[in-house]
Amino acid sequence: MKKLIIISTAVILVFLFHNTSNAQMLKIGLSGGLTNVTSPDSYSNSVSQNGYGFGSNFHFGAQARIDLPLIPFTPILFIDYHMLKGEGDMNSINIKTSQNILSIGAEGEYFILPLPFVKPYISLDVTLNKFGEIKEESSLLTVTQGGFTRYGGGIGVGVVVTVLPLVDLDLGLKYQTLNLVGKADGENNISIVNLNLAVIF
Repeated sequence: MKKLIIISTAVILVFLFHNTSNAQMLKIGLSGGLTNVTSPDSYSNSVSQNGYGFGSNFHFGAQARIDLPLIPFTPILFIDYHMLKGEGDMNSINIKTSQNILSIGAEGEYFILPLPFVKPYISLDVTLNKFGEIKEESSLLTVTQGGFTRYGGGIGVGVVVTVLPLVDLDLGLKYQTLNLVGKADGENNISIVNLNLAVIF
């Protein structure tokens, strides 16, 4: 999993920097923010309530944006790496939980009101999501569940703010379901609310 993340990130960054030097329309962004898991209960409930305690956590990522001034939307390719962690007590035993999710996706931001320095938008995205293993650690034993891959999608709102001539900030709030396609029988939706801030060059 770590090798895949390092290789994917390196390839994308090389691609982004190479193409940015050759095309002014292509911009890159570095991003990060909060990942709030809303469902299923097994993910969002606390450890003491038989869940993993994956409430509010963090993510970081990168993106490539095609700036097309004559049309009211921006196509984006992005990578997000969600780091889910939880901790709590069950029957007086402290348990720590963890899972990482790598999301590779394509998004479109449609500008509602394209003003000179502030551009509010709505967005749609599709994602390929690689779920790492779920790990539960305690002083007694460590239990792991294997990872899996699913396809998902999301919808969001946000605003792009120009702070310097060559630097924009993109603040967005998205609701995403990470396993819309490819679910196993009886598998519940895994949904998150994603608050993200990207610095765009």
